[in-house]
Amino acid sequence: MSPASSSHHQPLSSLPVELLIDILCALDCPALLACRQVSKLFDALISQISSLQLVIELYAAGQEDGPKPTFGPAARLEALEKHQAAWDNFDWTKDQSIPMLGGGLWELYGGVLAQSTTDGAICLRRLASDCRSIPELEWTVGGFGFPVRDFSLDPSQDLLVLVEAPKWSGPNPDHNYRFHLRTLSSGGQHPLAFNPAVICHPQTTEDMQMTYTMQISEDHFGVLFNSLNDGENEFCIWEWKSGRREVDLTGDEIRSFSFFSGQCVVLALLNVSEQTLDLEPILLVLDFTKESDEIHDVTDVENGVSFPYPRLHPDAGPVKFEIRSDPAPAFIPDPSLHVPFFTARHNRLFIASLSVLFQGRLQCILLFAPFVTFRSCLDNLTAGQTVVDWNIWGPTGSRIIVPRRHPSDVWVCYVNGSKYAALQKKKNRIAVEVYDFNRWQLQRTSQKDREANPGVRYEMDKSVFEAGSVFEHQVETSLPYRLRTLPLDTRYTSNLAIMCSEDNLIIVDTHVDRREYRVLSF
Repeated sequence: MSPASSSHHQPLSSLPVELLIDILCALDCPALLACRQVSKLFDALISQISSLQLVIELYAAGQEDGPKPTFGPAARLEALEKHQAAWDNFDWTKDQSIPMLGGGLWELYGGVLAQSTTDGAICLRRLASDCRSIPELEWTVGGFGFPVRDFSLDPSQDLLVLVEAPKWSGPNPDHNYRFHLRTLSSGGQHPLAFNPAVICHPQTTEDMQMTYTMQISEDHFGVLFNSLNDGENEFCIWEWKSGRREVDLTGDEIRSFSFFSGQCVVLALLNVSEQTLDLEPILLVLDFTKESDEIHDVTDVENGVSFPYPRLHPDAGPVKFEIRSDPAPAFIPDPSLHVPFFTARHNRLFIASLSVLFQGRLQCILLFAPFVTFRSCLDNLTAGQTVVDWNIWGPTGSRIIVPRRHPSDVWVCYVNGSKYAALQKKKNRIAVEVYDFNRWQLQRTSQKDREANPGVRYEMDKSVFEAGSVFEHQVETSLPYRLRTLPLDTRYTSNLAIMCSEDNLIIVDTHVDRREYRVLSF
């Protein structure tokens, strides 16, 4: 027998407690949960040490540690529990009304509400959160030297992108869009952008009614040009720090987009079926970093994977198709805020809203699918596979709901992380509904806990659409969720929309006598 084979191995439990704690602190949540089953010692350590409990509770809540938290583990754990309870019970700490300004442009992202003013400036307000110790801040930037047609922002990078539309007439006509890269804090040229910090893009067809969908994700800036006249829709992504174009796609099939990861984007497409010539809804995950940067048709992409919907009824005609997911894939709060935690980057929900004309009326079909649904399918592709069949990704990886009230086409910030906010009218009363698709929270909630909280509805069963409904064949989806409902006071009857951020519910009241944002802060 060799000396090595006869050596005695010390069990882990014999190690000094300080060393065991150091080892446990290096583990993620699934590993810690497994360790709790190994021995009573491990279970006791994990249960008693706040830094280890914080890892587990952050994971269950779909959150992750802030970039530069000033609180210790025990204080962050307390703040997390307070934040979760506030959302669960609709127990907001601040209720304020913010007047709606007259400039006609607005944006909500990263906890900042921005509005344009009638004189062309932009008024910004960082929304407060007591639970995450975020103070409210209000400031204005302006004096841009050109009319701002639209704008987008990313507070985490102090980035403000201003759209200057082409000039088709006058002494110096210019058929280029200009995207000005400015700082959100002062409105000056962004120091990380190339000089002169202006991305130019030509418009080949005059379309004064052109609309834009924009999103910033780390170093990338994406724009969908929605043409209302003769031109085709066009989708572009630039690396904003260098001004380099990553991709340029054309085609009226492109109806919406949302960033998926640092190199992929999800396109909501209405493709024409080769067999029936009907429009078919498809979610296309495209690796834009591998795609040619030369302008080409979306039907010619070479680095995309399609996630088709189940076949629609032959009489169902798709009209609109939009996809939303906030925040962007790698969004991290500004480190100077020292937030104790924020929405985990993997805890994101994609909401695809499909409007269909069927049986003489317009119906809305909402599809909810978390990031992990698409990620797991992409990780298991076979060589050369470019389509993931609905039966693979849809029935268990998504949930389809037909809402009683369509989501707003204007106030579109209704999703954040795994939460979706909606308005419903019940018995002549308006109520806010908050859906939460955080699967980790659902998995740890026992039947006893569910019964103890009758104010929360847990939907664990399948949603079934019979053959001959808006779908040609029977469709079942089963992604679980929980739903909380908040009745609003009687002053609200109509002209309303709802938006949400990580710490806020925002009731948008466009009634002519009010025109305000009512912000409920948690």
